[in-house]
Amino acid sequence: MSALAVGRPALRRPAPGGVQLLRTQLHRICAGSPRRSRLLRTAVLALALLALLGAVLAGALTSSAAAGDERPAVETAAVVVSEGENLWEIVAERGYDRDPRAVIEEIRALNGLATSVVHPGQRIEVPAR
Repeated sequence: MSALAVGRPALRRPAPGGVQLLRTQLHRICAGSPRRSRLLRTAVLALALLALLGAVLAGALTSSAAAGDERPAVETAAVVVSEGENLWEIVAERGYDRDPRAVIEEIRALNGLATSVVHPGQRIEVPAR
């Protein structure tokens, strides 16, 4: 008969996770070599700088593309809203030769208004006739 070797199973350390694993691997790579360590630090710094440069370029390209989408400048006139006045009355007083609803939408877009509500004393830009 053969003898079975019966013993305790070898205890293993749990596998390191996340940052600990990265530290362990970096320590193995750089162990005993200052040159490797400097090279690794330079490579990590270069990658970080490339990522930053890519983010800056992406932001610049996005903003320049958005600037190209803008409409050409429209001639405008400034109007101060009087007590009891609304956009319909302002459009009617100025005598536009097109649909008042379209003019009101243009006024809202020019002034960044979410609604057609205006208040006395408010200065708004209206399209020139």
